[in-house]
Amino acid sequence: MAGSITANNKCIQFSPSQFTGNSQTISYDVNIEGYSKAIGEVITTSALVSSNGGEAIIPVVIKISTEVMKTSAGIAINTLKDFYQFAKKSPKEARMLFNTEAFKRWLGRIEFEHMDMFQLMQNDKSEERALDNFFILTNQKKKTDAFIDNETVDVTILPQDENKTMGTIHIKKSDGGYMEGRVLVEGGAPWLTLHTDTIRSKDFDEHGEMEIFYTIDPMHIHCRAVYDTIALHAETTTRVDVNVKRLPPCTIRMSSESYYFADDGYVDVYNNTTKDLKLEIETKDNFVKFEGKSYFISKNGRIPFKIKMPLIQQKQMDFKKKPYVETEIYIKIYTPDGMRKRTEKFLVGYSLL
Repeated sequence: MAGSITANNKCIQFSPSQFTGNSQTISYDVNIEGYSKAIGEVITTSALVSSNGGEAIIPVVIKISTEVMKTSAGIAINTLKDFYQFAKKSPKEARMLFNTEAFKRWLGRIEFEHMDMFQLMQNDKSEERALDNFFILTNQKKKTDAFIDNETVDVTILPQDENKTMGTIHIKKSDGGYMEGRVLVEGGAPWLTLHTDTIRSKDFDEHGEMEIFYTIDPMHIHCRAVYDTIALHAETTTRVDVNVKRLPPCTIRMSSESYYFADDGYVDVYNNTTKDLKLEIETKDNFVKFEGKSYFISKNGRIPFKIKMPLIQQKQMDFKKKPYVETEIYIKIYTPDGMRKRTEKFLVGYSLL
């Protein structure tokens, strides 16, 4: 068998255009010069095959599409958006592809406007930063940010505790891109130390999260409460307040703020130290009566008392139209560091509830 193949449109050419024998491979070239090259445009034509065995018409349809680049896994990359989506799923392979001549040629074929900037990015020592800047340049993403995820940090220290306390600040990234940030103690508190002052993308786990360790040193805390702020400066700035409270040797709570003329009450004492405390209690008025004057508190203790106001004193209050009177108890607290004094005030009279 012998024959020829002829295109009905100059946009396609066959080689060879003549054939003989029962089997022949014919290649074709497409040239769309003169067409608009608009993405999605379709050119419809045909080819005529003539031979001594007869004639046949082969339909030919040419569709204009973008330049295609394929990854090592055969994934087709048609647009910059395709490349960005691929990088989110396979960041390591995307960084390797970004630095190849094939990628550079593909950018040229799609008429990328910022080839000068691209070449500068290829010279960046950090491949991760270069690729992230490329996506920012091409409006595929915004700059990656990081932020502190804690609301506040509250730490309580026992009265005589001199051991350092360690904790963590939780930090999250806004996306999987490259970022750098600085972390610092804004007030420069000597009792608060950060274990690092710089964070980078490599510090985050696969979920875009990381922890920064801090240490609180009670030896530099010389008052009942202190605070400072940890700040993370990334694309934006986020902060977390660190509040440290040193407990007093003991915490004292009255059972109520007011009592009737004849009533029962108690004083709760919470020992915040590791040693026994001695308390001595005196009253301002004789109608407040405790069972003893000295008490030893190992951990927690409840000290009962009674209110027994004489009837004549009640009558005097009625005469003066005073519904209640204020009274006090005086507490001396003996600790390993010395003696402290505390005054508790409360009301006695008609029901104030």
